[in-house]
Amino acid sequence: MIQHPKKAVTLIELLICLVLMGMVIMGFYSIELFSHYHLLTSDRRAKLQNDSTYVLEHMVKKLSLAIGDSAHSTVTRYPTGRGIRIRLDTGTIPGTIDASDMFADYCLVDSELRFYTNTVSAAMPPASGTYQVLTDRVVPVSGLEFQGNIGTNHILTDNVLTVVLSLRWSPALTASADNPTVQMRTTVLMPAVSAS
Repeated sequence: MIQHPKKAVTLIELLICLVLMGMVIMGFYSIELFSHYHLLTSDRRAKLQNDSTYVLEHMVKKLSLAIGDSAHSTVTRYPTGRGIRIRLDTGTIPGTIDASDMFADYCLVDSELRFYTNTVSAAMPPASGTYQVLTDRVVPVSGLEFQGNIGTNHILTDNVLTVVLSLRWSPALTASADNPTVQMRTTVLMPAVSAS
């Protein structure tokens, strides 16, 4: 009797095939995971940069309306360093300091940067009043800095102010690859401010 060899897949061949297919599938999955992770991180950074740009442009716009001289403070930094009060030139005669000028505040409360308009309270930050939340992603404690010639009485002594803003996706958590931090700065020259 003639025996014909049987053609079949052995167990070892089957195991080798499964291992190779598993490696190919894991390779595709790791590429998908890697691209999703970087897309998410890039998207978060872009949104933070957009928020930062909006806030800094808002500040530049208001600070360019600031008016003052050595007798009338233009910009006063909060004693805590977590905000500023600005004297805005909204009077009847542009470029002059008068009683109809109003004050506005930028105040950091937890991770919210608030903009108070027409502040009449001497309290810094204002104890009450209407405000607009410009962003709620400011890094607590160190997320907002005002740099310039600020005296011991917390009053800006010239017409240049630098604002440093740090935003984080989840401000209460530490910075990580999933929780990016963006820091931006701008320097504002206030044309209607006299140092003398």
